[in-house]
Amino acid sequence: MGPMSKRFIPVLAIAMMTSGCASAGGGGGNQLENTVYATHRLVQNLDKNMGSSVTKLNETTAELLARIESSDRETKQMMSIVQENQGKLETLQRRLDELTATLYRQFNLSPPSGVSGPSPTAPPRTVDVNPGGITVQPPQGTPQAVAQPGETASIETLPAPAGEPALVTAPAVNPDEQYQKAQGLYANGDYPGAVQAFDAYLKQFSATKNGGNAQYWKAHSYFKMEEYDKAISEFTVLRTSYPDSVKLPIAMNNQAVAYSRMGETQSAVALFKELIQKFPDDPATLQAQESLRKLQGQN
Repeated sequence: MGPMSKRFIPVLAIAMMTSGCASAGGGGGNQLENTVYATHRLVQNLDKNMGSSVTKLNETTAELLARIESSDRETKQMMSIVQENQGKLETLQRRLDELTATLYRQFNLSPPSGVSGPSPTAPPRTVDVNPGGITVQPPQGTPQAVAQPGETASIETLPAPAGEPALVTAPAVNPDEQYQKAQGLYANGDYPGAVQAFDAYLKQFSATKNGGNAQYWKAHSYFKMEEYDKAISEFTVLRTSYPDSVKLPIAMNNQAVAYSRMGETQSAVALFKELIQKFPDDPATLQAQESLRKLQGQN
């Protein structure tokens, strides 16, 4: 019996009692009794219709809540990507400012306001590559150059402002450029190339700000290639070497998925539970909870 039927029970009882009294008094009792029964049927129909409406309303509410949770998860993921891209933009802007300042210095000009000079570097070393006036033998057909005693033969360098020593230039490896190159390979679907590029980055710059991110994307490249054993190994490196990485929750989720796809259900269940316990509010936890329910339902 629905809530509306319960509310109409007292009314129905009173009506029935009145019907009894009216029957004793004359023929109007039959009409009253018919009215009471018609009212009772109407209440039952209303109760039935309202029950289905309430059920549909509850289903709609649950669906809206699920969409809100999904949108919140996607928003957090987008914020993480925005923060990472913001760091890249700041690095590019800083390098552009340094390059601009260097060019202005070459022409003995003051750099524009707001442009900072190059980052401080170690003092230049003077390299005596031709002590004692040794004759440098160039390739055939090239005029010879002789360094006089007391002078230092120089390697070709960028001109320096007056009063400043010339610096011997050497190609520098930029960690941000290497990281962006590796990310570009991953974005283009070249997962083997991305693995090599991220591995090269980690060999030189594992302790930089993007070390944890590079380790995650290296592991995920193996995951994309369905080399799940290697992906599990690399995700484990991330968890042990970068325990504070923002990629840790999603890495644990992906590693558990890799376990499940290799048929190691117990390892997958254990890792999903660990993720849910350690990071209950992370978006990756919602995926882990759903995957855990499916795995437990299969057993």
